[in-house]
Amino acid sequence: MILALVSGCASYEVVDSQSPELAVHQLLVGDKVRIGTKDGKEVRFTVTSLEDDAVIGKNARVQIDDIAYISVKPISDGTLPGSVEGAIMLIGFALGLSLLASLGL
Repeated sequence: MILALVSGCASYEVVDSQSPELAVHQLLVGDKVRIGTKDGKEVRFTVTSLEDDAVIGKNARVQIDDIAYISVKPISDGTLPGSVEGAIMLIGFALGLSLLASLGL
């Protein structure tokens, strides 16, 4: 169960797979993306800029017309990094189980 919680934090989420053109408009500079192209390649990078016809990273440029799908790694909305939030959740879970065990439940 712990592995499932930890691995879930690092997964990518597909953004509007029906329309790459619309998906591109949901991206922000700084997003970590995994982009699949129509020729079967996949590139991973952090978005450094967005143009009308392309998504650009430090060493990558993908034309919107070539995109088959876009997946984005979610960024934590809180002030703590996701790994810290995950650790806090796991500690709380462990403490809850310990409390239940001490109560004989």
